[in-house]
Amino acid sequence: MLAELRDLAERTDPVPEAVLCAARAVLDWRRADAELAELVAEGGSALVRGLAQAGRAGARLLTFRAGEVEIELEVAVTGAGERRRVTGQLVPGQATTVEALHAYGLARAEADALGRFALPDLPSGPARLRLRVAGRLVQTAPAEL
Repeated sequence: MLAELRDLAERTDPVPEAVLCAARAVLDWRRADAELAELVAEGGSALVRGLAQAGRAGARLLTFRAGEVEIELEVAVTGAGERRRVTGQLVPGQATTVEALHAYGLARAEADALGRFALPDLPSGPARLRLRVAGRLVQTAPAEL
């Protein structure tokens, strides 16, 4: 009976492939050896956040923290609203590779000695960042870009 209901739901209202890819990507990328950087602050007014999520305008500020390391991000809507430009800084600053896992793959950027980096062309949707700081692997909690 449950199998029949599942088949009926899949035929009449299937989950979009992009949603399935995003869910798999976020869950598959979890690493037991990585320290979790939790979202501790989200800036921008409700109007700016609403416009950014609608893909129309605005930028959001996100801050993640893992121990003494902070990852500060500015997420801006680009193009027709389906892409995001992420500019970030590590505090304290240091050079490292920053990886962004999103529904369609992986993007990399190099942080300079001051910890500044940019990911200029990411798809909207859930993503997480991973980087090595002070000899340890840190990854952010998933966030909607």
